[in-house]
Amino acid sequence: MVSVIIPNYNKAQFISQTIISVINQSYENWECIIIDDNSKDNSIEVIEKHIKGDHRFKFYLNKINKGGSYSRNLGLKNSENKYVLFLDSDDVLASNCLENRINFISENENLDFVVFPMGTFYNDIGDSKLIWNNFYGNHINRFLKHDLPWHTMMVLWNRNSLNRINGFDDEYVRLQDVELHTRALLDGFQYEICFNSDIDSYFRIDENRISTSHRVFLEKKIMGVTRYVNDFLKILKIRGVNNIKYLKGPYFIILSEIQHSYNSNKINHSDKKILISILQSNYKESEIFNKYDLLILRFYNLINKSNIKVRGLNNVTKKLLIR
Repeated sequence: MVSVIIPNYNKAQFISQTIISVINQSYENWECIIIDDNSKDNSIEVIEKHIKGDHRFKFYLNKINKGGSYSRNLGLKNSENKYVLFLDSDDVLASNCLENRINFISENENLDFVVFPMGTFYNDIGDSKLIWNNFYGNHINRFLKHDLPWHTMMVLWNRNSLNRINGFDDEYVRLQDVELHTRALLDGFQYEICFNSDIDSYFRIDENRISTSHRVFLEKKIMGVTRYVNDFLKILKIRGVNNIKYLKGPYFIILSEIQHSYNSNKINHSDKKILISILQSNYKESEIFNKYDLLILRFYNLINKSNIKVRGLNNVTKKLLIR
């Protein structure tokens, strides 16, 4: 009934726990497809130790690093079941996850996907109280402004529906799941949120998810944001809808992330200046910011440059931009 797809890159430290969480499922009618994206650690050795002799697993190796979207699509291409769940190689499923989700979607077979609440953890389940279950408002607009109502692992997909929109976009280096979910919603996918479900999956909060320098990470995120905004700006213009203003959100999120990275000493002053310059160039070219918006952003940057602490500055600035 369900295919669990796990892309992996250099997660030998965590993937044992991930695989074991799949093996321990109370629901037994599953296959698990693991794609190693040319890891440089001992991931392959760890994976093979856990899946040896278990016909429920399929294991694929990318000869060169292809990225998360390519790997997930490879898993999707080789899946055989009606439903699909994407699981990152450092996250964990509760033992009742698949049973919980299959029971729900089996009673709603006309749906393209369903969404479930997700917990978080640092090292052990229970060491974080943060729960991802804030599903308020218009979900399309929330994705467009990067106020994300759900994450990759929270979704159980109908495989045929995913294939209808060709899965993930291979060219996205960041915002891969955000792009997919936005596209699915704009395509009119039918879905439900299981509000009353217990937490059945856990996202690992890990500072070491960033495998490059923080400046390179932020540069790639700017590229991802710019690609996302440009792609959906075209779609929204063609449709003649009035929610283009929400696309200011991703640019502001990355601007505030650059500032936060500087404040926490993850980047230096020179890095910050270069990153903001790149970002400003990109959002000015997008033409979604008017003169008033640019003045707000300039004022925001001046306040941060002066090191004056203003409570709620980010929230107020974002509301003024998306008004």
